[in-house]
Amino acid sequence: MSYEPAPSTPPPSPSVSPNRPGLAVASLVLGLITLLAWCLPICGAPLAIAGIITGILGLNSTSRGMAIAGLILSGLGLVLAIVNSVVGFLLAPQFSQMFEEFMRQMPVQP
Repeated sequence: MSYEPAPSTPPPSPSVSPNRPGLAVASLVLGLITLLAWCLPICGAPLAIAGIITGILGLNSTSRGMAIAGLILSGLGLVLAIVNSVVGFLLAPQFSQMFEEFMRQMPVQP
């Protein structure tokens, strides 16, 4: 009894990267939302990062222009969110001091 291996099939040929215009559109939408959400860094920064990632992945699609626009808008939103975080961190002690002074000046009502 002899064993003959089954004829092997050739491995599938590498295909061209699939066209994913959905990623380019998602990047553009996330970039637009990021420009509205940058004032809340906890929302704006993650959306901007997601927009940058989908924009990079969407660069190989036929909707390259939308992917580039999404990358630009998401990058701008990320920069604005970071600047807003830094400014808020630096100004928080001053606002706290102003609020305490304001509360001391308020008359106490019975």
